[in-house]
Amino acid sequence: MNDSTRSSLLALAGGYLIYLAWGLYADMRDGKTEMAPALNIAAIALFTIGGIAVIVYAGRMWLLSRRAEKDGKKNREEDDTQGLK
Repeated sequence: MNDSTRSSLLALAGGYLIYLAWGLYADMRDGKTEMAPALNIAAIALFTIGGIAVIVYAGRMWLLSRRAEKDGKKNREEDDTQGLK
């Protein structure tokens, strides 16, 4: 699996964590949960922070892979032009 695919899957996982947090919040707001309020708020905070962290990590990993790919192409082009001289 290449870095672009891996970062996309991680971003989706982070989005799913945020979706779960929103579901917990909606249930708490509508009074549909039997979970203790403090535990519910802690779970919402944990899922939200975790989701954001995973999305940020996926974005950084994607950017680093793009830079490495661009540098690799640049180095190959330089090698090709040096071989012609």
